[in-house]
Amino acid sequence: MEAGNSGKFRHQINNGLLALAFVLILATSAVSVTSTNELGASIGLVSHTHQTLELLTRMKVATGDAQANGLRYLITGESANQLAQRKALAEMYALKVQLGTIVSDNALQRSYMADFGELYDAFLARSMESMAYKQKALKTGNETAFVKRIKEGVGFSMIKNMREVLDKMTAEENRLMILRVEERDTLVKQTNATVLIANALALVAGVIGFTAIRRSQDESKKMLMVELRAEQARQASEEKSSFLANMSHEIRTPMNAIFGFTQLLSESVTAPVERDWVRSIKKSGQMLLALINDVLDLSKIEAGKLQLQLQPTDLRELSDEIVEMFLPDAREKGIYLRHEIDTALNEPLLLDGQRVRQILMNLLSNAIKYTEHGGVIVRMMVTPQHDPLLRNLRLFVTDSGVGIDPEQLVKIFEPFHQADSPDGKIRQGTGLGLSICRRLVNAMQGDIQVSSELGRGSTFVVDIRNVRVSDIRPDSNKANDNRVDFNKLRPLKILVVDDVEWNTEIAQGFLRNSHHEVHIANNGLDAVDIAKELKPDVVLMDLRMQGMNGFEASDAIRSDPGLQDVRIEIVAVTASSLHSEEKALRESFDGYVRKPYTPLDLFNALDNLFGNNAAIPKKADGVPGKWSEKEQGQWLQLQGKNLRELQKSMRMREIGDYAKKLRQFSADTEFAVLEEHAGTLFDAVQRFDVAGVNETLSTIAAMPETFDAR
Repeated sequence: MEAGNSGKFRHQINNGLLALAFVLILATSAVSVTSTNELGASIGLVSHTHQTLELLTRMKVATGDAQANGLRYLITGESANQLAQRKALAEMYALKVQLGTIVSDNALQRSYMADFGELYDAFLARSMESMAYKQKALKTGNETAFVKRIKEGVGFSMIKNMREVLDKMTAEENRLMILRVEERDTLVKQTNATVLIANALALVAGVIGFTAIRRSQDESKKMLMVELRAEQARQASEEKSSFLANMSHEIRTPMNAIFGFTQLLSESVTAPVERDWVRSIKKSGQMLLALINDVLDLSKIEAGKLQLQLQPTDLRELSDEIVEMFLPDAREKGIYLRHEIDTALNEPLLLDGQRVRQILMNLLSNAIKYTEHGGVIVRMMVTPQHDPLLRNLRLFVTDSGVGIDPEQLVKIFEPFHQADSPDGKIRQGTGLGLSICRRLVNAMQGDIQVSSELGRGSTFVVDIRNVRVSDIRPDSNKANDNRVDFNKLRPLKILVVDDVEWNTEIAQGFLRNSHHEVHIANNGLDAVDIAKELKPDVVLMDLRMQGMNGFEASDAIRSDPGLQDVRIEIVAVTASSLHSEEKALRESFDGYVRKPYTPLDLFNALDNLFGNNAAIPKKADGVPGKWSEKEQGQWLQLQGKNLRELQKSMRMREIGDYAKKLRQFSADTEFAVLEEHAGTLFDAVQRFDVAGVNETLSTIAAMPETFDAR
């Protein structure tokens, strides 16, 4: 009985000790967590002080740079010093914003920052005025005014005051640093003691923690590997896209010769057999170009860089155009090709017409390719929605061809997959067309499906939902590549610049028998020299050339003093297929054409500049003569309250939006000077050039407020 009671007692003690240990574990864990949190907060405060001191040091350096470079500019007048000062002022502004944010929780530091902000604004204004004095002195040769301004010493006094404020802020942060470091060290000791006790009392908890850490490390390692693989895949995708773009450029250059000389041959060859040969060359070139475009489109879609360009699209006209394009192929095979358009499809829709055309062409090309008897039917229909401005579009391409094996139906939309022909015939193709169709349809938030029966044909159905009706009718001007009349334009002096001889020969061939005067330059340097002597109306400028490239040659022509009074239009001729370069081309040139180009492409580029619908040249001074009352009101709003608020806040995002509004307004009113200022302002915002932004805003504010209303 006593032994039993003793065992029961020990068991109770053991349970009590375990319970006590458990309670101690809980208590020490709670203390440890609290202590650790306090330590983390203390370390955060120390880090905060370090960051503040670093920003203050950088501000002192930037202040010194602004003073030194400003003084150098006032002494030397060199633009490099002026640019350096502006960079320093911009750095000061950025640091001021960061300091204002980081010390916002300290009332004393906030007051110092308020003082510094006032001093900075005054110094910025003083610097701008000093630059203006120097620029005036450089123009007039009279340096008395700005020398006097330097001797006044106002700028030095401002710098001194700003440094004093920065020194006060530094002293305050150093004081806080001492206190916070002491607090951190104390907490480190407390935390170490707590952790030591907790480890002694909670070995099991330590094992569990060790296990959890190992698991966490394993998971982190796995996540890191996933991120590394994703980064490698992204880099591989970018490298692939870059490679494909460069290869496309290299291929398009000889393709320009193939298409160009084929076009010229087709105009002179009369023998039926030889004309068939020329058509075969042209068709083969078109197939190769389509393959290049398909590969690039697929790469662009995979990289997520495909952007739809929505525009008013007449689907009836688009369908007519594509069916007309494929009619010769259908007739050659002895099959019919017709299209049926829903009578309700009589309104323009907002679509990416080029991509819809690409989808329809790929589907129609496949249908004709795999149809030997019967024919192909294209049908389009729309159905309304509850919203009167939305439509659902459905497109059918039905053929009576060989059909598709059921096992192949799930694979035909995969890249580079081409289903075997049930009839055993070998048909040319890359297997990219349907893959691109599906991805383009998906990009339009649509769906593509196929139904097929061996020996009876196939039907592809494309559904695109929620298509918006456009209130603007698209341009429906059609032209034939073979019937371009360059003599519709006034006689022009045209300078063709290209370092590849056959490209210059093609341009000459297209323009032969016209009343235009064509001259050739084989490189960028020759182009500049010939332009000085010839003073051409237009330059067709290749972009990639050895030595001086097209961008450099264009800049040299436009900046040449002897050509300032001559209006020379420069049209870029590029083999690049990257649509991301369009913005740079539009900003740098008056127009552009892509290789390989047709006579129609060249005519359209010249017609935009010299035809009846070409833009009316703006006045030499770039200032509009008269405005309507509406335009006058818009200008007063842009130049008045909106501008004053931006000058006070200096919020870069809002200023960027303001620059876009100025650009639109200047384009609508043909206000060239304002358009130039808007571009300068937008560029300064992109560079975060605070001084440049402030200077441009001041320039716009000083422009005339009223114009005569017409």
